[in-house]
Parts: sequence; structure tokens; C-alpha cells
Amino acid sequence: MDLTPILQAVPPAAVVGAVALWRSYRVDRRSTLLKLTEQLIDPKMQEGRRLLHAHAEQGDEWWLPTAEGELGHGDADKINAALSLFDIAGWYVERGYIDKKSLLELWARPVVRCWDRAQPYVQMRREREDWRGWAKFEALAREARLYIARSAKS
Repeated sequence: MDLTPILQAVPPAAVVGAVALWRSYRVDRRSTLLKLTEQLIDPKMQEGRRLLHAHAEQGDEWWLPTAEGELGHGDADKINAALSLFDIAGWYVERGYIDKKSLLELWARPVVRCWDRAQPYVQMRREREDWRGWAKFEALAREARLYIARSAKS
């Protein structure tokens, strides 16, 4: 039995398969970035970020627990959700589920502003709960700062 026709057909088929797989991977990453962006611009997430900025500008200690032990102002859940979504974004970047440069082109400045303003809250949560919360958000903020600095030079 002559296998020459089969062997000649395998390399082009393998190339076509590899190209299709690579294209699918890129489309999946783009789709994931678009879905994440939709979540980030959701009114509830925007409200959480606005509340974070408003409390930071007022200089109040909204993150301190109330007498009942709950986090203050009733805004903590909204702010926590907004911060957690940036943590998920950092995790997506770390895992390669989305392209870091594409995310930073869209969100570098909001990431840095939110990270900076969230510091008292993050520190309190980490100390109170002996937990390294928002580590992926923190890493994303570092990358965002570098991205902004490089963009300013070009």
C-alpha cells in the first residue's frame, strides 16, 4: 500500500489545523476582553469606582468597621465588587486569557487611580483578615504604571 498521498496531505492539513487553532485562540482572547470590558463599564461597577473616588476625595475613613462590626457607609460592597473585578482582570492577564497590552490601552489609568485610592481599604482588609487580597489587582496596577510611563515617553 502506497502511503505517499497520505503523507503528502498531512503537512498541509497540520498547518491548516494549527492556523485555525491559533485564530480561534486570538478570537477567544478578544471575546474575553470584550466581555470583561462590558463588565467594567456596567453601571454597578462604575458606581463602585465612583464611590471609591468620592470617599477618597472626602478623606473619610469609610472602610472602618461600624460599631456592629460591618464595614462602614454601606458602600463597601459596591466598592469591593469594583476592586474585585480589577483583580479578576489581573488574573486573566496572568493566565493569558486576555492580552495585557490591549487591556492596558483601555484601562491603565482607571486601574492605577482605583488602586491608589483603595490603599487604606486594602491594607485594612489584609491586616484584619490576614489575607493577601487583590494581589492580581496589585500586579495589574504595577503593570499599568509601567505602561503609562512608557506611553508618556513615546
